[in-house]
Amino acid sequence: MATKTLGTNATTSLTALQFQPGGMAAADVATIANAIMDDFATAGGQPSAPVGAGLGSKEKIWPGAFSSNGLLYIPNRGVLQMRPGDWVAVDAEGFPFLIPFSSLPATLTATGNTHTTTLVDSLSVNVFTLGWRPGMLIKSSNSDIPAGTLIVSIAAGGLSLVLSAAATGTNVGGTLTVSDFTHS
Repeated sequence: MATKTLGTNATTSLTALQFQPGGMAAADVATIANAIMDDFATAGGQPSAPVGAGLGSKEKIWPGAFSSNGLLYIPNRGVLQMRPGDWVAVDAEGFPFLIPFSSLPATLTATGNTHTTTLVDSLSVNVFTLGWRPGMLIKSSNSDIPAGTLIVSIAAGGLSLVLSAAATGTNVGGTLTVSDFTHS
């Protein structure tokens, strides 16, 4: 999964990465880790005042304020453990933001094959790159996935998944839609 740009309708100024254990490229983790800056000036190694107060300059956090194991260091505030699907974003000033997966609801689609089992395979894209995760509601354009069905697990490569209920039919290349909210 590559870094993304997050923001509002007015500006998209946050560089972001969705945390997926084992599913993030080292270069993307480094992009975020190297962008996070210490927001306090230092005097003899001790925090003294906010940089905005005119003292000192920003410093890169070493060895990095974000790691592939999901630990996010918020400069001068503490460490947060990210959960799969959470987003870490960094603004132009180098300050990090943790955005819970539930705060970025989205409707995302891919195509895949259903069977009269709980398996969905031959997904058209690594669904981790779309932000899919276990616990999301899923439906099919072929109406062969029962209402209220959830994703139970996703294979490491993101190209197949297991449902909480068996599909009622076998279809090839049907459109699958997931969301954090109830489908109508």
